Amino acid sequence: MSSLRSRKALTFIAFFSLCLGLSAQALPTLKIVVQDETLEFQLDAVTEKDSWVLQHSVDAKRWEDLIFLEQLEVEGNLAIEIARKVLTGRAGKTGFFRAAKLAEKEVLYRNFLESWVKWKTADLSNYSYRVNSNRGGISSNVRYTVMDGEVTSFETISIFPGGVTPDKDVTIDDWFEKIRAAREQGAVTIDVTWHPTLGFPENGFIDLFVELADEEQGWTISEFTPLN
Repeated sequence: MSSLRSRKALTFIAFFSLCLGLSAQALPTLKIVVQDETLEFQLDAVTEKDSWVLQHSVDAKRWEDLIFLEQLEVEGNLAIEIARKVLTGRAGKTGFFRAAKLAEKEVLYRNFLESWVKWKTADLSNYSYRVNSNRGGISSNVRYTVMDGEVTSFETISIFPGGVTPDKDVTIDDWFEKIRAAREQGAVTIDVTWHPTLGFPENGFIDLFVELADEEQGWTISEFTPLN
């Protein structure tokens, strides 16, 4: 990525700090460079090597994390470039952006957001995939077909015990949401391996509560095939 300082920056949103103890004079400035296919974000005057995450809101009340701002060799500033299509349906064309400082580095969440961006950048709304999953004593092997981001059909290859119907509507986006929800619920274990190119969660295991049995969930996604 080239330096943001070499382009005309449009600063149209103020930076809001989520951290206590930072004075108004110490707040960095979030700058946005608008390109035809991308949005570039730069956080100026960062003096500490903390984790900063880019957030978006449609109403400046409820904020959603988008991606961590990465450390680049741009005079000590933090900057990242995001394809516009990553923001489609989430940040869209309007709304507010801000940078939030996290108290500690969280490897799982960093990998989650980076993988989500890979998946959205791939821009695949038509695809099929196969998933082996285990939850609550139910084991299933199902192939899903997704068109325009919606499940249009599924094939139950195997399921145990017999007579049980698997989840009918499970897209790749839904697997991301399962992981996000588990993190927000404070799951005791979230272990995920991400596809190196497309970013989707290839293998995973979630255990929400230590004291409860049969609520753990594990899965393996395979035979992912983009469709025309």
